[in-house]
Amino acid sequence: MNRLSWELRRLVGNLGLAGGVGLLMLIVGLVVHLSMSRAAMDEIVAQKSELSKLRTTTQTHRRYRPEEDLTQFYDFFPTKDHLISQLRTVNDLADGYDIVPEHVDYKYTRLSGTPLWRYQINIPLVTDYVTLRLYVSDLLAQLPNAALEDIEMSRQDAGSDQLEIKLNLTLYFQDKK
Repeated sequence: MNRLSWELRRLVGNLGLAGGVGLLMLIVGLVVHLSMSRAAMDEIVAQKSELSKLRTTTQTHRRYRPEEDLTQFYDFFPTKDHLISQLRTVNDLADGYDIVPEHVDYKYTRLSGTPLWRYQINIPLVTDYVTLRLYVSDLLAQLPNAALEDIEMSRQDAGSDQLEIKLNLTLYFQDKK
């Protein structure tokens, strides 16, 4: 080690001030170049990894056609055969909360351009707000194909707990048999 430091001092002494500054600049430039090259290589590796992920994702998406995704979406809905059991669920839940509708209006229509049917139910109710919230919450939890279209609430006087409610609910079914 002593010999190496003696040789370096002799070399720097022979170069003079201008040569020493030049050698120092050469060493600094080499260090900067190597550090920049390392950063560039890291960036290239990251870009290649990202490109590989994108290629994999693109190939994954190409395996499925939109028609298959649409078929999976429609398969979520129960068939029309489940209509009676779902209406029974609507009524049983109402009975469980002591809700007695005066009458119920039904309308069964096909959604044009799709294999879905829509069963609209309009239920006039008289109950309190908390019971209504619990009933609707349980109804939507037990019937995932149900959509709450509208709720209208009114009360005869401000002091009354009882609300007059018009509940508009829609059940969706697929056309498969």
